[in-house]
Amino acid sequence: MRCPSCVLVGWRFQRNAMGVGRRFESTAYLGVDYPLQTRSGGLATVPGNVAAAVTGYASRSLYAWLGALARRPMDGPSTERPGTLLMYSGVLGYRPRRFRQDYPRPDLRVFLEVVGERVTPDRVAGSHEPDTGSCPAVGKASPWRRPVA
Repeated sequence: MRCPSCVLVGWRFQRNAMGVGRRFESTAYLGVDYPLQTRSGGLATVPGNVAAAVTGYASRSLYAWLGALARRPMDGPSTERPGTLLMYSGVLGYRPRRFRQDYPRPDLRVFLEVVGERVTPDRVAGSHEPDTGSCPAVGKASPWRRPVA
């Protein structure tokens, strides 16, 4: 499966340096994506509008970030329409004192990320397609654990 082409414009509307190596910042994104294939999962693909926002705190030892992205299909002549997508994420990170090394030594951090998504049902011929979309879902990402299908 090919990924869609996407054009995003970002605006960092808040950046607050709180001292050496510490900051709080927020960024918003707006964009358009255009699918490179005509069908996906038996459904016609359509371009979509994308909006996202992320905000968080970063320092030499602690990281805390929240973010969300929404993708809504554009209206068009097709009677088939994929569902609207909402993705969200929260990240906590910590770098213990013994891992705070200068270059060229390794600089190691530990992260915990919680991710989730919600997809509204697809529409075919103006009505919702059964068994599509999703319930709100939350999961955790870990490099040491595979997701359960």
